[in-house]
Amino acid sequence: MKLNRNFTAIVFAAAIFAAVGCVEESTAPEATVGEPVAADRSATTETVEAIRDKSSVSFVGRKVTGQHDGGFRNFDASLGYVDGEPANIDVEIDMTSVWTDNDRLTNHLKSGDFFLVEQYPTATFESTSIEQTADGNYEITGNLEMRGQENSVTFPATVNLTDEEIHAVSEFTINRQQWGVSYPGMPDDLIQDEVEMKLDLTFPIPASVVPAMEEGESVMPAPDTDTAATE
Repeated sequence: MKLNRNFTAIVFAAAIFAAVGCVEESTAPEATVGEPVAADRSATTETVEAIRDKSSVSFVGRKVTGQHDGGFRNFDASLGYVDGEPANIDVEIDMTSVWTDNDRLTNHLKSGDFFLVEQYPTATFESTSIEQTADGNYEITGNLEMRGQENSVTFPATVNLTDEEIHAVSEFTINRQQWGVSYPGMPDDLIQDEVEMKLDLTFPIPASVVPAMEEGESVMPAPDTDTAATE
């Protein structure tokens, strides 16, 4: 009988290791996390709201036996302009609108093990800097507050322009522990600390900026030439 129990344990362990090998690891870069810095909006002269049916805030969570896709159905995002140039991005997320590919998981995420939405119904992101690193590529830094904890995060983003819209896309990972989300999962199905975030935001270009575009001027911040020269 002892032999049978040992055999069962070995088979179970082998199944777990096999499952680990099947989980697709995220290839998104890890966000740099630091102390929050106050966001200044005093110079903002114009703000436009994201086009909701062309925008999304989603995530991928992974554990030993697989992964789950999810996101938030309700959120507001705005793009602020200073002197005709995009200068800041703000996002406010309704955490109670969380969804996943599993109803039971969705309900669990709302509990104190994860987002504790009854006490913290919203999460916010306020950018503190947007810097161009190459054509169409940017580095965004800002304060992410979730579950009552706030940290500065820096992540890459790709921005594409059309005659009427600005489309910003970013994928990066954050460590959930740094926002107080520490539920480990089941002993035989542990949850990874890294969560992959996916931002896909589309904004209209304000009418006040269109004339500058027609003259061939960029509506995005130019790269810091002094910094580029030293790299």
